[in-house]
Amino acid sequence: MTRYIQDRTVIEDTESSIDLVARGWSLHNYPERMAFSATPPDFGALLIQRRRWANGGLIILPKLLRYLAGRILRVTAWIEAFVRVHYLVSIAAVNVGLLLVLAIPFTESVRAWWLPLTAVPYFLLYARDLRLSGYRRRDVFGVYALNLLLIPANMGGVLKSLQQARSGRRTPFGRTPKVDGRTAAGAPYVLAVYALLLEWLIAGSVDLWAGRHVHGVFAVLNAMVMGYALVSMIGLAASGEDIMAGIAPRLRALRLRVPDSLAPKAPVLTGEPTED
Repeated sequence: MTRYIQDRTVIEDTESSIDLVARGWSLHNYPERMAFSATPPDFGALLIQRRRWANGGLIILPKLLRYLAGRILRVTAWIEAFVRVHYLVSIAAVNVGLLLVLAIPFTESVRAWWLPLTAVPYFLLYARDLRLSGYRRRDVFGVYALNLLLIPANMGGVLKSLQQARSGRRTPFGRTPKVDGRTAAGAPYVLAVYALLLEWLIAGSVDLWAGRHVHGVFAVLNAMVMGYALVSMIGLAASGEDIMAGIAPRLRALRLRVPDSLAPKAPVLTGEPTED
């Protein structure tokens, strides 16, 4: 019996696709919904799902490259390589790239304007796809806001991939919660959202003050979109609850840990007992 479903990563369906094509199977995309699953109702549940989806692509990449190396002389293999490699590495590359673009100021030249303008065709095609799928074209702005909000989750999944590649131990499967009520998001991820928002605001303001207007406007606009996503997709009250739920146990533990230098000294009995 030949086994095609591996249990090496938490995105076993993606790895199985590579295993199947490498053994001569033909895979076809059937553009209809074959199964329905509950959409994560809140940011906490979505965080668990997207962190899992972002974990494993870099681990599967060497297997894909070995498969493509045996087909390098075929023209169709180059098209297949473009699609499959992009699918596996885009989560890591796009998120790291965006963080670097927002952190490194552009030079004030004509070429600097072309970098943000390269995104225009992408968003136009994205809006077209949304419209063909039954959504509104303007929903592309909400999609972009959601993608900014998920940067910490995606980076968390990428780091889990690197950790597994280094240690050889498979990452536990984090199943998307399907429960009544709200799923709390991890405090580090919520704090990372606030940190990115603050960093982009400060960096954008500094750039505008220093005359780097292209990068300053770009950073401030992204900060505004992140602020919109924070308020509308997480909620200020919910984010505060998640942060406190994460740091409260640590604060309680710190109160219980008294340094030896501050701990009360036990009485030392010396000499003759006094009348007291």
